[in-house]
Order: sequence, then structure tokens, then C-alpha cells
Amino acid sequence: MALRSKDIRCVGGECYAHVFENPRAGVKRGLFWNFILECAPITWDGEQWESSLLCDWVTLPTRNWTALGKVGLGDLPQRELLETSFYLSAHHDVKLSRLEIAHEGGGMFRVHLGGDFDLEGYDDLDGAAIPIDTSGPVRFKGLIVVPDNLFPKPSDAAGAAAVAREFLDLENFAEPAWDGSRFLFEPRPDAA
Repeated sequence: MALRSKDIRCVGGECYAHVFENPRAGVKRGLFWNFILECAPITWDGEQWESSLLCDWVTLPTRNWTALGKVGLGDLPQRELLETSFYLSAHHDVKLSRLEIAHEGGGMFRVHLGGDFDLEGYDDLDGAAIPIDTSGPVRFKGLIVVPDNLFPKPSDAAGAAAVAREFLDLENFAEPAWDGSRFLFEPRPDAA
């Protein structure tokens, strides 16, 4: 039996924002959000396989993530950049028809994702236009600034904060921490 919509259930997840640019590819410096919805395991070939839904390159219409109300696909400034996939041992492109994101308080968002995708190579799970309609809580992990992704490259925390401040208000973030390859601005625990 082909994989069914009811088999694809969000059980949690995480998201993060990152500042990125690539002049060679025509990507202007911007703030992009990536949402990962962890889904219930899928049984295939007698085994349990991890699955998830990923929605990358989301541009949210806000400078203050704690004040974000419910936004949908039509509210996203650059929805043509979205890349959405269902992961089951490999990424399978999703034709997105619904995306709703709302801040729920603290470091949590609620994400509702709908669309469909084709699955091949999974025996009895294979199908065309398999529907997806799921929602769940997603924890905000923070804002990432990778110096190697930017031109000119920020060399310290103050430079990374100046880059981030172009796109987001920073009062709801802790001071940036360097982890060897990037600056991470974690959400403050008391953020609304």
C-alpha cells in the first residue's frame, strides 16, 4: 500500500535562521529560515526508518521573531526561493501548497505544512502525488552567522552582530558564541 498522508505525522522539530549570500549565484545577502519537522518513523521493508519534512530558504516578514503572528505562503516575501522535501533515506521534493508559521511563545513555533510528493524505489510505499498535511511544535535554535558565507567576512562577535542587526532585532538573543566555524546567537530563555 502506498505511503499515506496519515503516516506522515510531525512529532516535533527545530528551526534556525541564518544570514547568507552568494553573489555568483545571484543570491543577495538576506536572512533565511530553515524548518525541520521531525516525523514519526515509517515502516519500510520490515524496519523503522526516520522521516522528516524540511522547508528551507524561508523569508519571514518580521524583524522581531517573538512578535511573529501567523503567516502563510502568501505572506512570505521571497516564496520562490523555498525548497521543501520529505526525507526518507533520501530527499524527495515536495510540491508545497500550504505553509503556516506562528510564534507560540518562548522559543517555540507552530508549523503547518501541506503539499504532495512522488515516492519511487520503496516497493509498496511508492506512489505519485502522496499528500502531506501535518503540523507540530518546532523549537527555535537560534540565528547563525557563518563568516565564510559573507563578503566581507565578519571577524569577531561585534561584526557578526552588525551583520545580523541588518535583518533582526537582537534584544531577544544572547550574545553570539563562536563555535569554530560560525557565530551562534541563541534565543534568550526569557524571550516572550
